Amino acid sequence: MSINYYRILNLSEGSSLDEIKRAYRQLALQYHPDINPSPEAHDHFIQISQAYEYLVEKTMNENNSDQTYEYNFDEDWKEVLEKIKSESRAMAQKQREMRKETERKRNEEFKKSGLYDISLALRYFMHYLSVFLGFGLILFPLYISLTQDKSAFFYLFYFWMVGLFLLIYVYSQRRTWFRLGKFYFKWKDILQLLHYKNDNPSGNCNYCKNLKADGFPFKHTLLIIRDIQLKNRGPLQHDARYKRDYMEIAVPRSRKAFFIHTSTSLIKIICIAISLIFLPVESLVWRFLIGAITGGIIATVTLIISGTRSCTTYLLNPTLILKLIIWIGIIFSLTNFKSVSDISTSEYTLVTFTITAFFIDFIIDPITGFIFKKKQWTPVFKQSAQFSQLYDAGYQNNLEIPVWSTLYPLFRWLF
Repeated sequence: MSINYYRILNLSEGSSLDEIKRAYRQLALQYHPDINPSPEAHDHFIQISQAYEYLVEKTMNENNSDQTYEYNFDEDWKEVLEKIKSESRAMAQKQREMRKETERKRNEEFKKSGLYDISLALRYFMHYLSVFLGFGLILFPLYISLTQDKSAFFYLFYFWMVGLFLLIYVYSQRRTWFRLGKFYFKWKDILQLLHYKNDNPSGNCNYCKNLKADGFPFKHTLLIIRDIQLKNRGPLQHDARYKRDYMEIAVPRSRKAFFIHTSTSLIKIICIAISLIFLPVESLVWRFLIGAITGGIIATVTLIISGTRSCTTYLLNPTLILKLIIWIGIIFSLTNFKSVSDISTSEYTLVTFTITAFFIDFIIDPITGFIFKKKQWTPVFKQSAQFSQLYDAGYQNNLEIPVWSTLYPLFRWLF
């Protein structure tokens, strides 16, 4: 069966040479592999190139007896190729600008969420703490040698060696060590937030009955994974890139609800801090756990007394609940209970926690996905209509990747 080359170029029988060239240029710009990444584009581009070459030769042979027509296929192809390169460069530049704009918007949203300022504050804290730690590691052997054993300064040499190296490193980075960046929110912004009042509320508060939404709304960002690209560049050199879409939700909230939610966050943080510093329990894990439980109980009582719904119930979905059960089971299995004040954990606690944080997602996520299907990320407590619609559409609270999926819910529960 003969091939209809005219049809390939979307031409009618007997088209002129100029019409063939014009049709080829249009199709080449449409299907060239540098411009069109689809798998079918490459094969189609070969077909239109073959059709073009055949029809040019056929038309020139037919017109040879009537007129002289100078034609250079290579020169014509160079013209098309240059146009293709120009289009490719313009498209690549546009894609770069779009990526930059998308990244800028994400950074802006991240800063507006308050997470940037919190992470920056933690970085400042760790940088200042490292200086005190360096001096402490140097002075500790000196103190022991002056008060207890003079030879301690020598057999505790690794303390002052680590402290010395730490201080040398800080000194080498002195230009930027205490200049990590500026906070997004200023004090006046925080004060405005605390005194924020919507004079024209358009709806009711989602957390307090019979109150208008005249306060700062509760904002949360959900995401949905559209695609996962895996790259393998050899042993221990592979990564995964997630193509995802974000959706920010602003839940209407009254000033009372905003004040209560802010207060409960402070209660939880203060309880954990007091427990870590003052609780006479040997295990650091249990000091944190007792502080978190105490803060959670006080915060819950505060919410009940004030008649305010919690703004963190969206975190509790089947997947997270199963992970919490496993974490609690691991903590109890590593704990030695001798008395109320004598609670210690195994020497393998850090290793066990690290392994669990890295691998719990690979085990739990497929199980909850098999059991609960699309409901594995849906909160067990009823949420607002905005939240419910997005969860039903497949959105989730956070990216389920090792360590982050463990720390993020804890962070959101606190803040």
